[in-house]
Amino acid sequence: DDESFCHTASKQILKSLGYNLDSQVDSCISGELAVEQVRQAYSRGYQYQLIFMDFNMDGMNGIETTRQIRRFLDFERGLPREQQPRIVGVTGHSTEVFIEMGRSAGMNLVQPKPFYRQDVKRVLEQLQL
Repeated sequence: DDESFCHTASKQILKSLGYNLDSQVDSCISGELAVEQVRQAYSRGYQYQLIFMDFNMDGMNGIETTRQIRRFLDFERGLPREQQPRIVGVTGHSTEVFIEMGRSAGMNLVQPKPFYRQDVKRVLEQLQL
């Protein structure tokens, strides 16, 4: 997400659900940085389980960011989708058009904003994480 408030709120939600913010949660403010973080993590032997992806960011948007992450993991890393992180698109536009855009880009789910604790918990359960 490109909004610092969203980073803070998301981290607090994940902390309340038992996640360690120092060792289990990364965040970044742009699509370009997200792609780079994924590349660096995999080059060091780390893997993400879940990525929350804002649709609307300055520069590279969430749709293109998701495409690039999937392209990297599919083709450069050769990982089957079941071994890749789940990507959950988060958007203020929850119409069928946006949901389909997210899914066709490689998002596993698309969730409307605002995104509350119970929504995060439900997504984690739905994705079996």
